[in-house]
Amino acid sequence: MFGTYWFLALLCISSVIAAIGGLCLVHKYAPHEMLRLNHEVSGYMFATIGTLYSVILGLVVVGSLNSFDQARLTVAQEANSLHDIYHLAHGLPDKQMRSIRQLCLQYAAVVISDEWPQMNLGKHSEKAHEVVNELWNEVVDFKPTETNNADLHAALLTEVNTLGDNRETRLNASSRSGDAIIWTVLIGGGTVLVLFSYLFSATKFVVQLLTTTLITVILALNLTIVAMYGYPFSGDVHVSCAPFETFRAKHLDELKISEKGDVSQH
Repeated sequence: MFGTYWFLALLCISSVIAAIGGLCLVHKYAPHEMLRLNHEVSGYMFATIGTLYSVILGLVVVGSLNSFDQARLTVAQEANSLHDIYHLAHGLPDKQMRSIRQLCLQYAAVVISDEWPQMNLGKHSEKAHEVVNELWNEVVDFKPTETNNADLHAALLTEVNTLGDNRETRLNASSRSGDAIIWTVLIGGGTVLVLFSYLFSATKFVVQLLTTTLITVILALNLTIVAMYGYPFSGDVHVSCAPFETFRAKHLDELKISEKGDVSQH
């Protein structure tokens, strides 16, 4: 639910309504003249707190956008490693080649059907972990008997290692550890800023109302960016598994054509 368009829209609207309600309540019990007497002190404090919060919020927003881009790059690199393993297996004996290629296709299928939905909940797929282990064992257990095979074996080990590293990076990016602290600071700081806006009083109440509304909207939109892009594998805006889908669709067809060719030769 968190990270979906309708939930974030509801959150923004609720924030604006709450901010306006709080402003009306303050102006009901605090006279205009009393608020104007404290404008100078309130202005300095508001500027200081606003600057500190804007720095923190800016860093978090930029960090969220960078994390999203890095997650997308990690997925592409992981799929590329899988693609390379599939093609490098062509130089192995027929038995090992078929086994490794089947595991590559199986891994892509499990990632698409099981691990991506799991990551939406901040978890990972045990099935995908098992397939990766099988792929590791298949490559490690192969004993090259020729120089060419030795070089090929080394290249396969490198690609499997890269695949495993990128998978771990992807799973870490889907983790939500430490989120409570970050969101407590962001929401708490935003609430303080909105409350400080209540300490100012314009000659016309509609101007004060508009100012508080705009401050709340700006803060809510920035928090929306953090919520949408800070979780690369969940919500309506997320990194897709398209590279794995492309790999599986392409090479599954190739494998079927190859198997038909083998059958017709026999």
